[in-house]
Amino acid sequence: MHSAQKNSILAATLIVGLGAFVAIAKADCASDVQAIEAALSSGKIDESLQTNAQALLDDAKTLQGQGKEAECSDLTAQIKASLGLN
Repeated sequence: MHSAQKNSILAATLIVGLGAFVAIAKADCASDVQAIEAALSSGKIDESLQTNAQALLDDAKTLQGQGKEAECSDLTAQIKASLGLN
């Protein structure tokens, strides 16, 4: 196999791998947003935590809407930790 063929196979593998990573991040972000929304609407979260969590959740949704899935996932992980949802 020629070097050019090896490089193109490697590049294709990386692209597919990155695509899978983005798909996983999208799913994580969306499922985290849903879990946080459910927790906030359950009435079981202390009111003092709800205001901050809701503001951060709004930011996470904005990031999600902008296609910034990794940043959204990072933020939702922080929110879940602050609410004790991990």
